[in-house]
Amino acid sequence: MSSNDERKMRELAERLAAMSPDAPPFPEETTVTSPSKQTSTLRPLTVFAGAALIVLLGLGIPLIIMNSGEAPVGTDTTTTTIAGTSTTAPETTTTSETPDTTVTTTPTTSYGSVLYLTQDPENSFLGNPAIIALETVVALEDGADDLDVLRATINMLGNPDLVVPEAFSNSVPEGVEALVIRRADGTDNALIIEMNEAFLDGAGGLLADFTMLNQLIYTATQLPDIEEVQFIVNNEQVTQFGSEGLDLSASVNRETFQNELNIIYLTSPILPNADGNIVVEGNSNTYEATMHARVLDPEGNIVHEELGTATSGSGEWGEYLFVLDPDHFEDGSSVQLLWYSPEDGSASNVITIPYNGGQPWDFLSGS
Repeated sequence: MSSNDERKMRELAERLAAMSPDAPPFPEETTVTSPSKQTSTLRPLTVFAGAALIVLLGLGIPLIIMNSGEAPVGTDTTTTTIAGTSTTAPETTTTSETPDTTVTTTPTTSYGSVLYLTQDPENSFLGNPAIIALETVVALEDGADDLDVLRATINMLGNPDLVVPEAFSNSVPEGVEALVIRRADGTDNALIIEMNEAFLDGAGGLLADFTMLNQLIYTATQLPDIEEVQFIVNNEQVTQFGSEGLDLSASVNRETFQNELNIIYLTSPILPNADGNIVVEGNSNTYEATMHARVLDPEGNIVHEELGTATSGSGEWGEYLFVLDPDHFEDGSSVQLLWYSPEDGSASNVITIPYNGGQPWDFLSGS
C-alpha cells in the first residue's frame, strides 16, 4: 500500500473514532494496537472494509464490556425506588345511622291523693303553723296500689320541683325521700316507712322539726285504715332526729305532735259533696269549742259567715264540720276559719284557704 493510501486510511480511522462517544472509565487500562502494515497490495474495498473492522473492534469491545447488564452511560433516563415506604389513601367510611326515634311509653294513671302543707295563721298567740290539706294527683304506672300512691305523695314534699302556692309553706327539706313503705307485721292499721338519711337532719329548729313530722304523719295516715306510722332509716329505729335529737323509735300518730299546731287546722281538702255543697272539716281547740267559717270573694270581701261548734274545746282537741252553700262561691273564692277572742272580740288564729273549684292542685307545674 502506498504512503498516500496509508495516510488516507489513518485519516478515515481518526474521523470515525472522533464520531464515536468516549468510553467510560474502566478499572484496567486497555490498549488497542493497530494492525501491522501489510506488504501486500489491497483493493480499495478491502482497505475500507479493513478500516471499518478496525474501528468496530476498537469501539465495540469496550462498549460491550461497559454495557454488560447496565444502561449505557450518558442517557437521560433515571429510575428511583424508595424501599420500605408505602402510601395508602386513607379509607373513607360513610356511615348513615338513622337515629332511634322509637319512644317507649309506659301507660300511666292519675291517682287522687292529699298533700299536707302549712300556713302561718293571723293573730295567733302561740305562733304554731296550721296544717292544710290540699287535693292533688300523682301519675303512676297502671296498677299502682295505695302504698305506691302514698310513697309518691310523700316524696312530692321533698321534690325540688315542688311549687308551693302563695300563702302556704313546706317544712320538708328538699331531698327527703321515702324509700319503702310497708304495712307493719301483726297489725292492719300501722305503716313502717323507711326514709333516706336526709330525713335524720330534720328541718332546722325544733318547731320546724315538729312541723315537718306533722306533714309527713298526716300525709302517711290519709288512708282510712291507717292510724300510726313508724319511721326507720337504714332498717333501724330512729332515736336521734332533727336539731334536738327527738326519739322516734316508737310509732307516732296525728295526736303525737298535735300541740305544736295552730288551734285550728284543716284535715281534709275543701271539696263539694254529692249534693254539691262545699265541705270544710278539721280539728280545733278553741274556747268553748266555738269557731267561725267565712266565704270571701276574689277581692277578699266577706260574702258569708256562719258559726260552728267542734266536738271539744277549751283545752281539748275536737273535730269541726261546715257544709257551705255553693251559691256563696265563685272563681277565686276562699274560705277563712277563725275564732273570736272572748277578751277583745278580735278574729284570732285565722287561716285562709283558696277554693280550687273542686279541682286538684298540680304542685309540680305550679297550677
